[in-house]
Amino acid sequence: MPRRSLRDAGGVTGELARAGELIAAWDYPAARDLLVELHDAALAAGREDHLDTLTIRRMLAEALRELGYLDDARGLASGVVRATRQRYGDRHPATVRALAGLGMVLHTAGEYGQARQCYEQAVASGVSAEQPAGRAVLLARAQLALLARDEGDPGAAVRQLTVAYTLHRRAFGAGDLETIRLAAELGRLYSVLGDHPAARRQLAVAHSGAYAALGEDHPLTGALEAALGEVEAPMPSAPVSAPVLAVPARPLVRVVAAVAGGLGTLLVVAGAVAALATGTGTRGPVPAAAAAPVRSASSVSSTRAAVRGAPRDVVLHDAGTSITVSWTDPTDGSGGVLLALARAGQPAGPLRSLPPGTHEELLTGLDPAADYCVVLAVVYAQDAVAQAARVCTHRTPGR
Repeated sequence: MPRRSLRDAGGVTGELARAGELIAAWDYPAARDLLVELHDAALAAGREDHLDTLTIRRMLAEALRELGYLDDARGLASGVVRATRQRYGDRHPATVRALAGLGMVLHTAGEYGQARQCYEQAVASGVSAEQPAGRAVLLARAQLALLARDEGDPGAAVRQLTVAYTLHRRAFGAGDLETIRLAAELGRLYSVLGDHPAARRQLAVAHSGAYAALGEDHPLTGALEAALGEVEAPMPSAPVSAPVLAVPARPLVRVVAAVAGGLGTLLVVAGAVAALATGTGTRGPVPAAAAAPVRSASSVSSTRAAVRGAPRDVVLHDAGTSITVSWTDPTDGSGGVLLALARAGQPAGPLRSLPPGTHEELLTGLDPAADYCVVLAVVYAQDAVAQAARVCTHRTPGR
């Protein structure tokens, strides 16, 4: 196969952007192959000392680290740090990025002391979030928190990562892939500390972001769904005496109900459905003042969730073996939607993250003789999750 021409391929900048997309998609083998090809082309063109070539090496070290080739990754990353320091100085964006990258390689290899030095040097560069290497500095802050976790201090890690995550989200937005990853790491930390409500809140925010940015088939989305399942609350059985109200075939039942305040934190899909599966779902409108958003660690987030509101005007169209759920989206298409289904007395099924702007979902494969409950929530910025509508069917026995 002829050697790739960077000019014919749209330039090194476009090819590096493509490599970055492959890394973001977790396709590390493809990223590695592309970066090796780019590096060979750069050497053939006499660009060994060019900044673009150093960037290629830094990204290649990242891909190799993810693939487990730590010795090769360390050699590349160390060489990039030496070269950028010599040519550009300690405060140059290339040097700051290289330090953060080398720190991650050393961190992964278990060389915590040297990793800390790299992270601290990147942070000490004084580069602000608005500057070219600002992302690398914020990443180094976050990695210092995760280093505290790996050194056996999850409490300090939560405090430090909360600050780093907040700064990163403020600078790059809640939909940024690195922001989503940090939200996931924060959720895992809360889980380690046994704070499952906070873990559910953070993991649900991360899951919604991953679904919107990467799709339901991306490994990160699946990993977050599995992590949510690990922190779900136990499910009580439905009481034997639970009332069952008859409804006509194919009815339109309008239900707007609030989640009981005692359910606590975020869209605890399991926790919420646990209350729903007892058959105590409310029929008929509930005053808006009664709606209780799931509380986050920040009172500001909770206030915003309460003001912006949860899904409204929820309607179940019960067709026996299927239910169509529709609702009014209070975010005007800007917030992700979270949905879960539970059969009365049983655990909730898989959490579904629906794209922003969704206002209807078809649930199929249901038992026409059983009752079901649906939980809906929307995810706002700043980690606020507004939970609404514990909506249940009330079917005639033996139907």
